[in-house]
Amino acid sequence: MNAQWFRARLKDQHKSQRALAQVLGVDPAQVTNMFKGRRRMQLTDASLIASFLNVPVEEVLRQAGLPVSPAGRRVRLAGTVDEHGEIHLSDSPEADVDAPASAPEGTVAVRATSSAQLMRHALVFFRPAAGVDPSAIGRLAICRIGEGPWLLRSVTPGVEPGTYDLAALAGDIVGATLSAAVPVLWIRP
Repeated sequence: MNAQWFRARLKDQHKSQRALAQVLGVDPAQVTNMFKGRRRMQLTDASLIASFLNVPVEEVLRQAGLPVSPAGRRVRLAGTVDEHGEIHLSDSPEADVDAPASAPEGTVAVRATSSAQLMRHALVFFRPAAGVDPSAIGRLAICRIGEGPWLLRSVTPGVEPGTYDLAALAGDIVGATLSAAVPVLWIRP
């Protein structure tokens, strides 16, 4: 644990360990213990700390002494996903982002723009394709109803044959006929 790095970032941002403890929902002594290596940092802690310090989560993990997988390859950042789970693809060339080495050819990513702490700035990786991929059923997927927008939803079989129920925090859709559904491959906070 590189406590000096964390304290320097807090000082640079004019923020305190007490404020960080509030963001993490813990007692300030637990932040001190984490900086001293007596309390293990969790992935959710790292994500919240990264957001609080305005630094990449990978850097927080690296400074905490946790293993960070080396970037496997670069994929196109194809757009964003909003707080309603609607995906907004971009025609303009976006920056490339690091993806796992096992990312299949054609994988792209979208960045979450939600203000919700859980998904803020997360990257969602998937491989766009037409049709309903059977591996998308029963899990988080990128899907499309007809020619409508692409959506980030949990997909389950519907009551009627050939229909699906789509669940999300933004509201459920029941009995949808999908033109496409592909599984989310990874989510990187």
